[in-house]
Amino acid sequence: MLSAKKISFVLHALALSLGLLAASAFAKTYDWPLPENTTLTVNIPRGALLIVTRVDGKQQVSLDLKKVNIARESSLTSRKITGDIPSEEPLWSIKGSSATLTFPTPADIDLQKVTGVSAALILPATGEYEINGTLSDVYLKDTKNTLRVKVVNGKVIAQNAAAGDVAIDVLNGSITTEGMKGKLSLKLRSGTLTDKGSQGDLDVDLVNGDLLLNSASKTLHIKQITGKQTIDAQACEVFTNDLQTGSSEIRLGSKLKKGSIVSAGGEITTLVADDWQGKIVAEGVSGNNIINHLSDLKPTAVKPPLSDERLELTQGAAPAAQLTLSTVGGGVTLQHALQAGK
Repeated sequence: MLSAKKISFVLHALALSLGLLAASAFAKTYDWPLPENTTLTVNIPRGALLIVTRVDGKQQVSLDLKKVNIARESSLTSRKITGDIPSEEPLWSIKGSSATLTFPTPADIDLQKVTGVSAALILPATGEYEINGTLSDVYLKDTKNTLRVKVVNGKVIAQNAAAGDVAIDVLNGSITTEGMKGKLSLKLRSGTLTDKGSQGDLDVDLVNGDLLLNSASKTLHIKQITGKQTIDAQACEVFTNDLQTGSSEIRLGSKLKKGSIVSAGGEITTLVADDWQGKIVAEGVSGNNIINHLSDLKPTAVKPPLSDERLELTQGAAPAAQLTLSTVGGGVTLQHALQAGK
């Protein structure tokens, strides 16, 4: 069992290894008891925050506050006269079954001019937590908690969560996840979204940006308005992808049981595993949408003289598995994985 002193040391060392914290004479530590069945909301208006899970079994929240920069030197003199100097202390409060931790907050006029706080937070192994950031970067490392992270502008990096569902919502910036075991819900309005090797069910909602997935998830659902997709989902059994416009390369494996790919005007290349067995149905509306490199079969007209076309083929001897593809004005290309790049 780790002592409180050792926990603080490990937390600090981890933060330094991530490049999150720098040596500082300011460093302060705080500990607050958190009653069981109490939810915690953490507000970090500006700065960088590392979050890990306790390993000592204590129902306690610990904060390692390393750096606070929430006011410009150029404005401090006038603020001392008016008394408008923001506090450098975190605010902790509990009301009923809800607790709130608010980090030192810059004045609105300084929000984009200062670096804010650099801190590491250690949470009890049980409970539900919500992290809210404005101009903030949030790092999750080896967590076991149920976490909801919302950031207006910044990046969220989550790695190696052994348990707990994690939901991440970023307005503008980036989301990076790796080796997550629990269920993942990732929402990004604009930026880059990346996952590598996560095993839990994965839901992705991306408005505009690049999607890079090398996923180990068995269930994967994607909704994207526009952008570029590079998806490796060879472990996936249930796969859905709704890309309105843009381009996509999707690599599916032999374990796929049910797949659905829909596009309004995107260009989608689907790489089907050579040993996958099942039925493929592809449909297009505007004509000449479907290119088949899996076999010699060609799309056929659905209702001549309309331009609607349909391709139906079976690969192997397991028609219970099915992959459906449909597009309105985009393109669908089907090919074996070994044909990629040709």
